[in-house]
This record gives sequence, structure tokens and C-alpha cells, in this order.
Amino acid sequence: TSHGRHHVAHKQETKTGADDTLWALLAGDVTLACPPSDKIVRIFLSSTFTDTRHERNELMKEVFPRLRSWCQGQGYQFQVVDMRWGVRDEATDDHRTTDLCLREIERCTQISTGPCFVTLVSHKYGYRVFPREIVATEFDLLMNAISSEPAKELLKKWFRLDGNAVPPTYILQPISSQYPDFLSNEEAARKQAANQWWRDNEIMHEALSQAAVACLSKERAHALKESVTETEIRHGLLASKNLLERGLWFYRHIDHMDDVTPGQLSSRFKDFKGSETQNKESRELLENLKKEMEDKLPPDKILTYDVIWNKERGIDPETDKSHRDYISRLCTDFEKKLMGEIETAIKTRDQGLHVNPLLEEVTQHTRFAQEKCSSFYGRQNALERVREYLKGMSQCVHVIHGKSGSGKTSIVAMAAREALAIQHHKGGVILRFLGTTPDSTTVSSLLSSIICQLTAVKNRDMTFSEEDIPASMKERTDMFHELLEETASADFPVTLLLDSLDQLDPADNARQLTWLPTELPAHVKVIVSTLPEEQYEAFPKLQAIYEGKKSSFYEVPTLGDSDVSGILDQWLAASKRQLTPGQRSLVLSAFKQCPLPLFLKLSFDTACRWRSFMSPSDTVLQATVRDSINVMFSELETMHGKTFVSRALGYLTVSRGGLTETELEDVLSCDDDVLNDVYTYWTPPVRRLPPLLLVRLKADLGQYLVDRGADGVRVFFWYHRQFIEAAEQRYCNDLDTRLALHTSLSHFFAGTWANGNPKPYTDKSGKAGQANRNVGQQPLKFDHSFNLRKLNNLPFHSGLAQQREMLKKDCLLNFAFLQTKLQACGVRALLDDFSAARKAFPRDEDLKMVAETLQLSQDALQYDPKQLPSQILCRIVSPRKSLEAFLQQCRNCDDVYLMPNKQLLTPPGGQLVHSLAEHTGDVTGLAMTSDGKFVITCSEDRSICVIDVVEGKRVRKMEKVGRDPAHVHLCCNDSIIVTDPDDYIVAYTLNTGVLAWKVESETTRPQICFCGPGRSVMVLLEGQDISLYSAKTGQKFAAIDVPGGFKKDFDGYEPATGSERYAVATCGSQEVVVVVDVVEKKFVTKRRMRRDIRVHDDSDFSVEGLAISGDEKYVICANADDNDVHFLDIRTLETVKIYKGKQADFSEKFRVTPDGLHLYHPNRRAVRVWDLQKAQSASCLLHNNSITEVVTVDMRTFVTIADDRLIRIWDISRGLSEGKTTALEFRDAVVVAEGEKETTAAGGKKDEGVEEDEQAKNKNKKKIR
Repeated sequence: TSHGRHHVAHKQETKTGADDTLWALLAGDVTLACPPSDKIVRIFLSSTFTDTRHERNELMKEVFPRLRSWCQGQGYQFQVVDMRWGVRDEATDDHRTTDLCLREIERCTQISTGPCFVTLVSHKYGYRVFPREIVATEFDLLMNAISSEPAKELLKKWFRLDGNAVPPTYILQPISSQYPDFLSNEEAARKQAANQWWRDNEIMHEALSQAAVACLSKERAHALKESVTETEIRHGLLASKNLLERGLWFYRHIDHMDDVTPGQLSSRFKDFKGSETQNKESRELLENLKKEMEDKLPPDKILTYDVIWNKERGIDPETDKSHRDYISRLCTDFEKKLMGEIETAIKTRDQGLHVNPLLEEVTQHTRFAQEKCSSFYGRQNALERVREYLKGMSQCVHVIHGKSGSGKTSIVAMAAREALAIQHHKGGVILRFLGTTPDSTTVSSLLSSIICQLTAVKNRDMTFSEEDIPASMKERTDMFHELLEETASADFPVTLLLDSLDQLDPADNARQLTWLPTELPAHVKVIVSTLPEEQYEAFPKLQAIYEGKKSSFYEVPTLGDSDVSGILDQWLAASKRQLTPGQRSLVLSAFKQCPLPLFLKLSFDTACRWRSFMSPSDTVLQATVRDSINVMFSELETMHGKTFVSRALGYLTVSRGGLTETELEDVLSCDDDVLNDVYTYWTPPVRRLPPLLLVRLKADLGQYLVDRGADGVRVFFWYHRQFIEAAEQRYCNDLDTRLALHTSLSHFFAGTWANGNPKPYTDKSGKAGQANRNVGQQPLKFDHSFNLRKLNNLPFHSGLAQQREMLKKDCLLNFAFLQTKLQACGVRALLDDFSAARKAFPRDEDLKMVAETLQLSQDALQYDPKQLPSQILCRIVSPRKSLEAFLQQCRNCDDVYLMPNKQLLTPPGGQLVHSLAEHTGDVTGLAMTSDGKFVITCSEDRSICVIDVVEGKRVRKMEKVGRDPAHVHLCCNDSIIVTDPDDYIVAYTLNTGVLAWKVESETTRPQICFCGPGRSVMVLLEGQDISLYSAKTGQKFAAIDVPGGFKKDFDGYEPATGSERYAVATCGSQEVVVVVDVVEKKFVTKRRMRRDIRVHDDSDFSVEGLAISGDEKYVICANADDNDVHFLDIRTLETVKIYKGKQADFSEKFRVTPDGLHLYHPNRRAVRVWDLQKAQSASCLLHNNSITEVVTVDMRTFVTIADDRLIRIWDISRGLSEGKTTALEFRDAVVVAEGEKETTAAGGKKDEGVEEDEQAKNKNKKKIR
């Protein structure tokens, strides 16, 4: 289940009209325009540059933080784009500000809920800038209409013809190209360069304006002379009726402004700086603009403030009370008006179908597909294979595979369009780019999302919700399979497209693909893509499922020359660019050296910036993807500043899957290294990052950043794995840098500098101070939702930052945090936090104790999170002093909880470390890797689980392995898992869970064991001989004849064991022991076991316990009735010695530790361990249930399974109780050598925790098998 989010949030009636488009989107029509789906209020704040400084500063300090907090409470992000705040000069070296403003206005109108544009225009018309680019034909007309030769010379100097633009265009050159000191760090030099630019600019602007009036249309002439502010207002407010309804004008009217005389002060508030002709024209243009705004804007969208001019200070709230009152009134009105507009918009949005979270999910994937399709070219072979599959009769999944950057995702996006056409817009096309949204990252939420979408589309009804979907993965998978079968028909075909299976979170065995139907129902098609490498698991699994079906696999080939040329042409045409023949040849040659679509895209983006007039030394491409990315990063550092870029991209890269724009801006605003660097020329009145800087950086990174959903909000992150790796190496490569980045992020998510709390700083001059950074609040919960950003990011970053006190105080030893995260995200997410924390701080006893408490409580907390206080207080009964404050928080919690008057629950710190319920049937088999890191189990539920012993967490699950598997084995140096269902033996690879081989058996569940180096030989004991198989391939390579055959008298437990050289097994009702030599491939000996070895009743006895000693000298065996441990010479099976057992011992399922020093076995409700050198035994690990198997490799960590379906992981190095120093207390045993009478050694202490009468009572009961 995806916590904190449901796919279908409202029970809604089906609508018609506009909602028909939304239903078509849900049905998979990737050609439709998508409605806005993000919960964002994004305002563009437009104003002139110098006259609204006080207003914008006060809004920044007082109003925006409150609006942000209020919007968070509604579940929305609040963002303001003020491109002039914090910027000293409107002129930028590359003249791109206007273009960036218009791009941001468009973005605000597209994604904002409710208001999207606010203007503060007053008495100043503002900076009038001619276009950065003028089409050559128009430029020539203008030049011909200009009579001033000095103006013409200036225009020729500043504008250069770029023949690579389509159509050819004159480009305004950077200011620094003519006046290099414009970028100087020297104040005087920079000022002089700026003044020179302004003089040139004024002459050129006046000449172009006059020429435009003479030779261009009225509308075009106006566009060439209007100010940046008017351009913004026309695009963001006056462009449509819809925008007029979503805009606001806070109009400050200064009385008698017409009477104000020109001067340094007044020129900040009125256009006085240009020539009289220009100033007069500016005032006329402003009056026309304001009149148009008054005529078109609804009256309630204009708020007017009358202010009196102060001759000494203009507008100055610091010294003038009336101005202070005006600013206060403006802020109050701004907050109230915006809040009302936003509230109305949210209510309207919530009533529409488009607010449905399922549609939000579908929309995000549709937008992503549209981006990919827009730049797609060629790949006709791939698309033809897709068409053949979609039209054909195949019931297999179609697998698209290829290396990173080969173009798989684009092919899947195009396949969605093909499916839509082939289905004639009938049925459903369900598309997911895995890992790009929270609900496409885990297999559980993915299935839930697909089920909801398919049900909604089939029934044209949104009333089906996630609450109707079973929580367990097995039931959810069954529902998914049944739904496909029941839903699909000739009239309703279904196509499912899943890109990047390798991006699925491995939890719930996702990459083992047991949830994906292997044989598809009629009228169902499934297309998937994946990386081919084994570590991503999916591809080897698909190869095993569809072995021999080559047509089901399509490897994305290298692009052909014609495809490359065509793609380049299409991309250039879409960008309205072309290249010179030499430049084009350079791009195509470079691609041959690195034939990946990602490299072509990087090279194209570089070439797009090439002008026709550039010299060859300025048009260079790199040889690899990584080099191309590094050069891009280097250019960004040169353009935007190395400190700013390295920190911005560093924070993004170490983030947990991305940051929102507001988050990154806030974090950078708290980074004083960044602020000291960007405040090179001046320091803004509020110590924050000027928003323009981040907007410019994001614009330059373009499509290499991708928006995605995370924790219910829109974040942005790197588009491709290659960028993550390059940025990690460049910006986060050393430990100190990573610690600093994570520390800043942890303080942000902790809210350290929120709520007006000032952050200390030292500026560039060395002067110390402190300042409010106006960053967002970070409560655990908002009014209507959990703060998932804090819940998931704070423990992540504080652990990686080595901020132990913050991690404990604010997260993992903070009851409110634990309780909130448990409710929002579930117990597994909480355990993962503790797991990461314990890796960061392995010696912290407090974290260890609380982590173990939650591990022991996980089943109860999954069932009922409100048990948290009870579970903690009932388990931690003898706390360390440092935990007392945390326990007091538990006691003081608001929830009602049960508190018994005596201890009922297992405390942490004992031998039991994990208790896992991973199977739904009895657990029947157990094995452990030789390094002790993983334990393997099999169960009657037909599954095998691979469990991380340290984490206590399942990492892989193989399902449908066969009926009633009884044992599980590891072989081939722990790389292969083997199990034995009823009628065959089957093997899987440990690392991927892929089927390795399958061997049919002649009898029901034959005996098997493993021998040879690394357990590389499987010995199969059935029929007349003993067969030897390669454990790696499952191929039989030899047989050993056994005199009299190998006969089993019943289909039950028959022990068999192997060492490097020997295989030993029982047959004939477990009364005969057989030894074979697998190296020499020959029978060694066999012997019927007689009871006269021990006593003189001369009867047979069955062997339940069987093992081989570590030095391969002895067969060790025992009978569960008398429990004596017999050591038999492995070559002759003659008895060498006997360790006398106790009647209470239940000797079966023997195992010997890898070092050969200990023998151990389950002993009803405990584990019996023998020290083979000292002939001493002890019991440990007392259970409440009968143990069926036990395994260890180091005599410290034990894993047991019992008849309660739980897998228990123990650490016996811990004391059993206070005062006890050793986990195992051995007692001496009676040792009988062959031919001697019994002699008694010292000892006789009763076994710890095992009651004699209990065991005697059970003596004649059916043996545990």
C-alpha cells in the first residue's frame, strides 16, 4: 500500500463533456493535452525594478512564509517567482532575462491552482529592452530605415548574423563581448562598463523604436519598444479572459506624482533616466497599459492604495508612518486576497474529476511519454516488432532490452501510441515509466494503481478505490491476474507497458516478476523494458521464463547512419536550427565513436548553441557521455558561478530522489558560502538566494532534469543515471563535502531555521551577523496531511550527515516522530530508518535497543500502529538513563494504550533479535550462506525466501516453486538454491532468483545432498544407483552402483548429508547407512545399525541424526530414542566412540559447524549443541513451540524455524539474563570407546530450560520431520 496517498480519493459520479477527455486520458490516449495535476500554487510577481523594493522585501519577509505554511496545511506547495528580487541590475550579460520571465509566466499559468500572476505596476514603465534576436529580414528593414550612422555602427557592432537559426537571425552579443569589465569583480570597472552599455543601449533602442514605427506594423513596432514589465503583463494577465480571472493588481497610486521633478530619488519611481523623448514615450505607454488593465480586469482584481510622496525619501516605511501603514495594509490585503482566491480554486479543483489521484498518476506518465515521442525519430525496426507483437497471437511478454542510454524508454513511449492506433482507441492502454512517481516505484503500489485504472476504464466509474484491493502481495497479484483475464476481450483489448523494470524497488520480490503473468490471457499484451545486467534481476528472470522464445526479446541496436542523420534533422527542425556542413559532419563523426542516443542528445544540445560565425576552436564535442556531461557542468560553473552550481547540484544529487524548487531555494538560502559568492556586488535586504539564479540554472539544464512525484509533491531530479554518476563524482566525491551537504539538508528538514529563527553568518568581509532566512516550516503533520517530506528525509539526511543528536532527538528517539511515521509510512519504513541509523552509529546502545524493540514488535505494529506505546513500554523494562526521556514521551502520549502490571513481551537486548513472518504456510526447510549473511527458507506455501540476517529483512522471494518443498540447500559456493517439491528438484540463482535448472525424479521427494568443492556436486539417491549431477547445470555426469540398490521404505524424512569427498545417507526405514566416494565415483560401504552397540537387545534402530565430521574421518549418527551420538569410521562404518546422550535429547537433523568443532540439532523446544572436542553438550534458545530446524555457521548467530511459521534470528553471544555471562553452559557427557565399559565423566547438570518430564511425555509421539 502507498501510505499517505490513495489512488481514488473520492466517490465520484461519471461526468460528461469536458470529462470525456479525462476518461480518454485514463484509457491511455497519450496524444491528448494533459490537465494540470500538481498541487501547486505558483505566482509570478511582476513589478518594475527600483520602485517596489520595500513592498517586495516585506512580502518576502512576512507574507510569503505565512502563505506557504497555510498552503502546506491544505496539501499544496506555494511558490513565488520574483525575477527581480535580490538582483542588483536588470541588465544581464546574455540578455536572457525577458525570455526566462516569459517561460516562467507560462509555467505559472500551466501548473498553478488558482491565481498565477500578480503585478505591482505603479508610476514607472520600466526597463525597455529590444529583442535579443531579430529575424534577418526584419533587421535589414530596420537598418534601412535608420538614418543615424553612429546608431547603425553600434547595431552592426552588437548584432551578428547567425545563419544556423531558421530563419537566419541577428543575435545581440553578450555585454562582456564588447565591455569585458561588465563581469569584473572591481566595482569601479564594472560600473564604467555598465554605463558604457547603457549609453549604447539607449542610442540603439531609440533608433530601432523610430525605425519600427516607420517600417513595421503597429503591433510589431509596439512589441519592439515595450518594457519588460508590459511584456510580462501582456503574457501573464491580458492574454486571455482566463488569465484576467487568475491575476491581481496591487496598484500604489502616489498623489501628485506628475508634479515630481527629475532627480536621483524620483528616477527610482518614475521614468526620468532616458532622453526626454524616451521618457515621454514611456509615460504614454504606461498610461495606455494601465487604462487597458483597468478596462479589462474585474474590479475585485484591482486593489488601490493612495500614498503621499515624501520629498526627502520618496516611499520609505522606515521613516514615514503613513508609508509604514500602507505597506502593512498591502501585506494584510495581499495575504487575505491570495488566501481567498487559492481557497476558492482548491474547492473548485476538488469537485472536478481531474483532482483524482489516479488521474494525477496517469497524467504524469502521459506527459513523460509525450516528451519522449516529441523527439522520436527512426527506430522503424523496433516499432515494426512492436506492431507485429500487438497484432499477433503471442501470449508472452514482449521484452525490450539494451544498455543504459540506448533509447528503450522512447521506444516504449512510442509503443503506447502504436497500441492506441492498433486497438482503434478501444479498451485500455496502461503505461508506466517505473520509478518516475511514488506509485510506480514499488510493485505493491504499481499493481494497486494498474488495478484501479483498469477497473475505472472498463466500468467508466471512479468509485473503485484502493480500499477495495487486498493488502497482501499474493492476493493483490491474484486480483491483478484475474482482472486481466476477466476484463480483456475483443471489444476491450488491454495493453500494459512498463518501462525500466530495473527501476522497481526490490521490495516484495518486485524484480523476480512473480506478479507478472507469464502466459497472457487472450486480448492482453504486455511490453516491458529493462537493462540486461544480472544485478538488476529482471532480465535474467525474463530469459528463464521465456527460454527458447527469441521472438519475445528485442535488443535495442546501435542507431544506423540514416537514423542518426534523420534524428539530427528532426531535432534541428524542432529547435528551428541548422548546422554548417562542417559542424554537422563533426556531430555525426562523434556519434560513431560513442553510438548511444544519450550521447547524440548531449552532442545535439551542444551543437544547438553553435552559431554559424563561430570558429572551429569553439565548436568541439567530447568523446564519451561522461566527458560531455562534465563539459556541460564546467560551462554551467563558468556561467553561473562555481560555488553556486556545485552546491545546487550537490544538494540535488545527494537528495533522496529529488527536491522541490522551494526546498532547494530554501536550502541554498541557508548556505552562506553560496550567498557570500552570489552577493559579489551587493547584499539584498533579506538574506536569501535571488530566485532568478535558480530559474536560470534550471533553464540551462533543460531536459536533463525531470519532474517527478515524491511524498505527494512535485520534485525535480536527474533525468538519467549517467547524470547522477557524473554529478556524484564531481560534486559529492569526498566525505567532507557529502557530510556538509547532508548536514544542510538535515537542518532544513528539521526546521532548524524556520519560524523566524535567525541563522548566524559571517559575510565576505568577515563581519558576523544573524538573519532570518524565511524558510518553510517543517511540522510532522499539516492540517490535512502528513509531512512526508520531513518524515522520509530527516532521518535519511541526519544519519548520512553523522548528526547523531539530531537523528535521535528529532527522529528515532522522538515518540511523536515514530508514531507519525508509523501511521503515515508503515513499520517497514521505520525499521529501514533504524537500520540505516545503526550502520551510521553501530555502537549507539539507545538506537540499538529501540530498533530491536520495533523489530520484535513489527507483527503487532503492522496489525495495529496504535500499539506503539504499549509495545515500547512493555518491552523496555530496564532502560538506560539516556532513554528515560523517550519513555516518558511514550507514557505521555495522547492515545489510550494497555499497560500490564508484569512483563509479558520479550525485551530487547536478549538473544532473540528478529522474529519474521514471511511465509503463509509452515516453514519446512532452512539453509544459511557460509558467510552467515543470508538465510534461505522454504515453505508449504510453495515459496522460497532469502532473508538478510543482519537486517532481519526479506530481500528476495521465489514463488510457485512446486508442491510441498521439504528442504532447501545451498551449493556452488552459495550461488545456487536447490529445493525438493514432490515430483522434481529445482534450482534458482541466489542473486537473482532466476530458475537455473529442473530435474525430474523417479520417486516422490528423493534424498539429495551436496558434495565436491564448494558443494558443486548434487548427489541424488534413488533406485538402483546413486546419481551425480552438476549442481550448476543440473546435468547428470556419473552414477555409482550400490549393492542391493538404494531402497526407501516410506516417503518420509530420510537423512542424507555430504562433505567434499563423501556422501552419506540412510535407507531401509532409516536403519541402513550408505557411504559413497564422489571423487572416485565409487561405493564405499554400508551397514545396518544394530542396537547392540549401546545395549544388548540386539534390535535394529533407525538413524534420525546424521552428519559428517569436519575432517571427513567420521560419520556421526544417532537415534532419537536413546540419543547416543555414534562416531563411525567413514570408510568402514565401524564404531570408534560414542557420546552418551540423555533420554530427553531428541537427536535428529544433525548439522556440523564449518570449523568442525560443534554438532547441533533441534531438541523439541530448544537447541542442543555438542562440543565435539570436549564431549560436552548444552541447550540454548528456549522456544514456546517445537523447533523443526536450526542453522548457524559461527556458533553465534542462529536461525530457527518452528511449527508457528515464524523465522527467528538469534544472537547467543548475548546473556540470557542479568548476571549470566555465557550463553552456552556445557555439561560433560559419558564417553564410551568401542570395547570398553561405560565410564562416567564429571557433570550431570540438568539442561537449561528443558523440562525432563515434558520430553519424557512426548517420547513416543510422532517424530518431528
